[in-house]
Amino acid sequence: LAYFARARALTRRRFAQVGAMFALGGMQGALGWFMVKSGLVDVPRVSPYRLTAHLLLALAIFCGLLWAALDEARGERARASVVSPAAWGTSRALLPLALVTIAWGGFMAGLHAGHVAPSFPTMNGAWVPGGMGALRPGWSNLFENPVAVHFTHRALAYVTSLVAVGAALSVLLGAAPRAARVVAAALLATVALQVTLGALTVLSHVPVGLASWHQGNGALLLGLSVALLHCTRAGQERDALTATTSEPPR
Repeated sequence: LAYFARARALTRRRFAQVGAMFALGGMQGALGWFMVKSGLVDVPRVSPYRLTAHLLLALAIFCGLLWAALDEARGERARASVVSPAAWGTSRALLPLALVTIAWGGFMAGLHAGHVAPSFPTMNGAWVPGGMGALRPGWSNLFENPVAVHFTHRALAYVTSLVAVGAALSVLLGAAPRAARVVAAALLATVALQVTLGALTVLSHVPVGLASWHQGNGALLLGLSVALLHCTRAGQERDALTATTSEPPR
């Protein structure tokens, strides 16, 4: 950051954007210590809340840097792109869905919730397992009950997968630019791999290697969601510009 700033290679807007990511990196270090500290008392296990917060901040930095890089690489070329409203809408929905799904993956890891149902596609033979409302107050089950956390993560994964497939197909079947089509094809493959890895992880009683692959591929899926949103947003900017310039004078 110091080198590029000194070389005047960054615009004022880009410097503020990347500088914010730099500041978040410092916060990530502090949050990492705060997370580890929770496991230094009584039991050597970190708080699922702090673990998930640490994970989400890391992913926020990743998404921010990726968006800035795509902005820098795009230049003016993306102004020629056009995408359908369906592609734009589903891409906008996909990114927050992917983030929320990964967040519940953090709770899964923190609670070792993958071990409560080593079966797929059902959870121990039931689509809706018992014991999901065992804790009081009721809302705490979503974050602290391993059965409810596991069920929520699976449900979110199904919804996210369907939205991802819809977003990818709306790009591939429409008049989208080549870059968007490449991202959409990669997204389809990544979603299929993610579902497969998730199923294998629980069926294998959550081995660390396979679980890490599942988490890493989830980050890749998130990155592709950012890239697809970036591509479709550029197309929407082009549509808005065309509509403005083609409006007849009054």
